[in-house]
Amino acid sequence: MHDELLSCMGPVDLLRYGRSSREHQRLVKDFIQREFVLEKLLGSFITEQELPYFRKIHQGSQFLISGSTALQFFTQIRYPDSDLDLYIEDGRSHALLLWLESIGYIEKRRTIADDFEWNAYAEVPGGPYEDDDPVILKVVTYERNGRQVQVICTANTPLQLILDFPLTCVMNFITATTAYSLYPWATFEKKLALETRRGKQCEAFKAKYVARGWTVVKSINKDDEASNRSDFFMHQEEGYTRYVGDRLCWVVDGVYRGQTENSVKGAYHPVNFNSWSLVQPSKPYHEFEIFRCDELALSYVIYGGHRLLSLLRYISGNAR
Repeated sequence: MHDELLSCMGPVDLLRYGRSSREHQRLVKDFIQREFVLEKLLGSFITEQELPYFRKIHQGSQFLISGSTALQFFTQIRYPDSDLDLYIEDGRSHALLLWLESIGYIEKRRTIADDFEWNAYAEVPGGPYEDDDPVILKVVTYERNGRQVQVICTANTPLQLILDFPLTCVMNFITATTAYSLYPWATFEKKLALETRRGKQCEAFKAKYVARGWTVVKSINKDDEASNRSDFFMHQEEGYTRYVGDRLCWVVDGVYRGQTENSVKGAYHPVNFNSWSLVQPSKPYHEFEIFRCDELALSYVIYGGHRLLSLLRYISGNAR
């Protein structure tokens, strides 16, 4: 009976119901642990026999699942024709690409020109396709049994690209243990998608999510900008630092069956040390810098540098 009720709730109503009492909190946690699992989304792409190997590569190479798959994870709404998008630093992609080929995936193309989502960046100065500082090095599209897997290989952390998406409603991703939505209040409560990238080639990308029910807004209104409960909160005097997993994120620990919130909560993952700020001098965009050093196996997006840089150096021995 409880599952029937909870399954009818959207993400925000589900969380509100969980806050109404300790018993409801227990029921919601149990429901999320059973229903919010990647196996339900991966079944069209990865067989049950292949899943343990996929999980091992997910953990080892630390790629991120994002795009429509991550959005489906949080909304529990299915988009049957969507691809599986895997985002990974290019230097760590070899094992993932080889494994996909070993299980029968055929490389369909290795280009960005044919895909409107990646081509959306091409005409924007400072975007991922700038020759002097590329963000995406290649997009490899594989196909098997009519289903496509795209591996997006980035020059730096995939978070740089995710924060550069044209709309905030798509800024969700899944690690090997945890799912994160960076702007859950706007995305799921208000069904708003803040536009953070512009250009003619972004229109098809935006139209895709408008058709799925989101309203695109071009700027942050004053109430949301001033409210520290809003995803779009911005300090008036200086940028407000956001972190992956901060109080404004929706975090779901335990994304595969067999994982529990207690077993993964607090576990080290390098993605948690990424930070950024949403600013709006005239048009909204994300502000951050790329941090990379020889002692770290991964790169990071950082905002406000000093405290986080010290933390990254301290944990460098564990980040490989």
